[in-house]
Amino acid sequence: MFEELDGAIATIESFVRDVETGTYDARGAVRGVERFARISHLGEAGAALFGRRADETGAYRESGARNAAEWVARKTGTNVMRAERALGTAALLTELPATDTALRAGKISQEQANEIAAAARKDPNAESELVHEAKQGISLKGLTDRCRRVRAAAEPDDEAWAKRLHDNRQLRRWVDADSAKCGMYRLSPDKGAEIDAALDAEIELILKERRANGGARESRDAYAALSAQVGQLAAVLLDQGVEPGDRVVVVSGNAEEFVVSYLAALWAGAAAVPLNPLAPPAELEREFASVAPRLVLAHGPAVSMLGAVAAKGVVPVDLDALPAKGATPLDRADDDLAVLLFTSGTAARRRLRCSPTETSPRTSARSSTTRGCGSRPPTSRSSITSTQWRPPARSRPRA
Repeated sequence: MFEELDGAIATIESFVRDVETGTYDARGAVRGVERFARISHLGEAGAALFGRRADETGAYRESGARNAAEWVARKTGTNVMRAERALGTAALLTELPATDTALRAGKISQEQANEIAAAARKDPNAESELVHEAKQGISLKGLTDRCRRVRAAAEPDDEAWAKRLHDNRQLRRWVDADSAKCGMYRLSPDKGAEIDAALDAEIELILKERRANGGARESRDAYAALSAQVGQLAAVLLDQGVEPGDRVVVVSGNAEEFVVSYLAALWAGAAAVPLNPLAPPAELEREFASVAPRLVLAHGPAVSMLGAVAAKGVVPVDLDALPAKGATPLDRADDDLAVLLFTSGTAARRRLRCSPTETSPRTSARSSTTRGCGSRPPTSRSSITSTQWRPPARSRPRA
């Protein structure tokens, strides 16, 4: 058996060594990625399955490793946490036939299998549907959120949920390759909130001290992953030709993608124009005509719905598919246009509010002015108020 496996490895190794990717067209590039993704999935599955067997037989002890997860992490070049999850999933596969079949066929990744196994352990009836969604190409984040909902729905009551979180609490610390101190904690929401509050207070002290000493101004998001996502999406906008002063429409439900899209538009020097994803097509057409956007950022069902409405190109927002390199925020003047908002339209047709960057966004509208609204004048029905642009604020993960 291993002779056949060695032969397959030799074939793949030879192909990768000699391949000239520049000779392939777009379709060839896609086919190559798809095939090597499946090869990667199969490799992860095999390592997890044999790693589980090494745990059962104690084979890892000969290396001096403390446990099988540490040994697998060394062999596969990953971290102990990922190896531990993979081994845990492998131990559950006998109870999860759909996950087992998909993983052994290379149709899902190890990380997808980990999420599905954790959810299916709580609700076995959800396994087949979760595997189907993973095979259909749902993002890892989308699958993770879906599995989280399955686990939450399977909890018999709040007390059982709280006990499970308490029993599985974790705190890990390590030193990375650059000798930086790193850490990870997993706690119940109330205990996690206490740590967040302590960290937020410390961050605020650091920022105040830096500003008092004349240091460069930093926003709180410098200490969170949100900054990276906003910069990465802003890079997409700039690559699409967005220039300072352009309008970028944002159509999304109440999701993290909306926050990142909104802030990315400001980061790129554009004016953000949030629109209601549940508005009728005729209303959206009128609003598109009013603002003349350069680009449309959409998430969820809005992506397909806008195809027949938006005059400009619609860019789907997938936070798992952002470019590795982000853009730096463009400098903004106090009177730059920051946001265009339509009124609720409860008493009359929705009206456009044009917001320059003069006062705090937390203040109510106190003045009416045309300053800062760019070269496109508002319609006669438009009422214009002032709102200051601020660097993106720190966000917390959703439960």
